[in-house]
Amino acid sequence: MTWNVFEGGYTSASIASAEAELMAAIRERDDLLISIGSEIRQNLLTISSSRKLLQLQEQTLATAKEIRDRVNEDYL
Repeated sequence: MTWNVFEGGYTSASIASAEAELMAAIRERDDLLISIGSEIRQNLLTISSSRKLLQLQEQTLATAKEIRDRVNEDYL
């Protein structure tokens, strides 16, 4: 085994740099996972709200048709 005394800390600096890059990549991955999870939850809420709105609109349409039919029966 040889040890280069005159490396000037190059090896330890390279290791520290690689570790910092790894930690940055891990943080970026974690941030992306949080962002993706949040976006999925938001989209699920949007789907749920849209389904409820569609159901209300279908009920409104059914009521309007019933009113139209009664008006046609009673006045036309």
